[in-house]
Amino acid sequence: MGALASTMLFSCKNAEEPIQSSPVIVDAEGMVQYSLTVNIPDDMRTRAAAEAIVGNDGLYSFSRTIDRLWYGVYYNGQYLYDSENTVYPAWSMVENGKFNAYFKLHQEIDPTQVKIFFWAGNEDDNVTVSDVTSSDAINLNFKNRCVSVNPLYMNGNTELKEYDSFAGYVQLSKQKENPNFNETVILKRPFAQIHILSDEFTFPGVNVYYPNGVTVVPGFGKEEASALNYTNNMMALTTWFFDSSIDLPNAYTKEEYIFSQNNYEFTNNLTGTSPERVTFKEREMDYLGCFYVFAPIEKSPLRYASASGNTGTLGKLNLAFRKPAESLGNAEFVSVDLPVDGIQANNRYVVYNHENTGDGGKGEGGFVTNTFTFEIITDSAWNDTIDSEY
Repeated sequence: MGALASTMLFSCKNAEEPIQSSPVIVDAEGMVQYSLTVNIPDDMRTRAAAEAIVGNDGLYSFSRTIDRLWYGVYYNGQYLYDSENTVYPAWSMVENGKFNAYFKLHQEIDPTQVKIFFWAGNEDDNVTVSDVTSSDAINLNFKNRCVSVNPLYMNGNTELKEYDSFAGYVQLSKQKENPNFNETVILKRPFAQIHILSDEFTFPGVNVYYPNGVTVVPGFGKEEASALNYTNNMMALTTWFFDSSIDLPNAYTKEEYIFSQNNYEFTNNLTGTSPERVTFKEREMDYLGCFYVFAPIEKSPLRYASASGNTGTLGKLNLAFRKPAESLGNAEFVSVDLPVDGIQANNRYVVYNHENTGDGGKGEGGFVTNTFTFEIITDSAWNDTIDSEY
């Protein structure tokens, strides 16, 4: 424990200075400096929603400055410290989306047993660091190895705009003997992005039925949502566990999520004017909304955990369409099966109706058909279109 007690951070250098080519520094106290280059690749820049900025694929796009880095440091599975409780800052920004991070540890510490969790965002983000599992915005609970994000904040708080952050959980060095003192870390967004489009709301009959537009509420569940069971099947994933936690009473495990009833919704005025009406797959469609949701770094089903200790898999994406003035109980519900192998962070997905029934009245499929399909449309770089239907 003596080595742990003397653990400290090295003060950051000027952002303009390059990383040292020979960074091994052992001072009289036996401390060694490690440096990490933390990158967000150019092809993984923000691709989210913003009014009046439509990509050539008919989906919204905007760019966001990533200029702030938070982190927590762990040794042999134990929390050591984080970026907010150190004497000196230990990172410097080189350019948007690239940081130099410096760590000074006792030379007796095995660097292969040191892990660091990074969270990168904008310096103006409402980020807190505390030992809680919920927040009004973004809370980094480093001690319990989880991140909480309020769905309203994550998705712009009713505005057609998404926040974007990037994360990574990395080992300090791959080697115990002759360790690497310079490593490069690539962060990825821990969210999947889901767009919702439909051409059925372009029908005259449907448009008349929704004179003040349509409000869309997304959520996840174990079964198809309806007016009778939507309370338990319209869930938002609010807390992501990036590693096993030994401190929380329910012993949450890696890639599990805490969820709450979805409190995020968005309204389309159905005016037929840009940016709400787009051309997608050569069809005129209404862009009904876009939202971010936590998703596993590696493709896998969405596993949830609750305060009562219940766990399970959320296999349904449910959507509720209602008049803005009506309650959720009066909504039309559409259920979409998630891919059996799950979804993955950093990917973008689109929910849209594959068939256009032309039903302008309340027929068998309601005002929206039951032929919606969950489809991956882009690769991890978010370029071009990939038709991979489920």
